[in-house]
Parts: sequence; C-alpha cells; structure tokens
Amino acid sequence: MRMTGFDSTRLPGGVYLVFQRFADEGATSRTWSLSGLGAPKLSLSTLVQTREEFYGPRGKRPPGLWKRVLRAVVRSNGRTTSYYCPDIPPSRLGISLAVPRYVLHLRWETRRFRQAATEHPGRPSCPACTAAGWRRAEDAT
Repeated sequence: MRMTGFDSTRLPGGVYLVFQRFADEGATSRTWSLSGLGAPKLSLSTLVQTREEFYGPRGKRPPGLWKRVLRAVVRSNGRTTSYYCPDIPPSRLGISLAVPRYVLHLRWETRRFRQAATEHPGRPSCPACTAAGWRRAEDAT
C-alpha cells in the first residue's frame, strides 16, 4: 500500500489529531490517531477491501468460500495485541470489529509500553528479536 493522504491538526492542550490514508487497487486504509494526551495514545483504523480483493476474482472464486469468510470474520473480531518483541509486553492493545470487506480497529498504547518499545532497540542483543527475524544476528551482537 502507498500513502495517499496525510494531515495533522493541533488541538487545544497540545493534542495532535493525525490522519493517514493508504491505498492500492484492492484496499483502502484510513487511520486517525490522537497523541499528546499524556498516558494513552489512541488510534482508530478502518480497512475497506474491494469484492475482488476479499473474495477473489469474479468467476474464479473457490467452492466453500463462505466457510473461509465466516472463519476469517470470527477470528478478526475481539481483543487484539501487537508485539514489538516477544520479550516485552504488547505495545498496543485494541479491539477489532470485522464484517466481510470491512475492518474497524480501535487501539491504545500506554506510556509504559511506548517506553519499553523505545528503549528496546538500544539493548545490545535480544535473542527473541533475532529468533523472530526482526533483527539480523550481526545486529544483535
């Protein structure tokens, strides 16, 4: 996806509202985030996919597609976490709501998680990052 839009607005009290839009031929993602609130950083993201992107090309859709779509929707709903590294707590927590072709994701990031993620790259080695493939072995030493 490529960024097709960006806007930042300063609100009273040093709070910033940031809007980002990413798009390609099959999907469009929009994210609104608030930062400068103190402890939490909030963001709301939407993802909208075209029918062809979500279901596959017209006329070539596999049999039993409705079962796979139902499973994907069930797995996409509920509480979510995002990890920077398996050794530190999740960096983002959130709630995701999905129906076919549409996803709404509310995330929040606390100060403690942001601090851990900011300090982590400064550590000379992290076996978990190297094992997960997030750092090259020579960078971890």
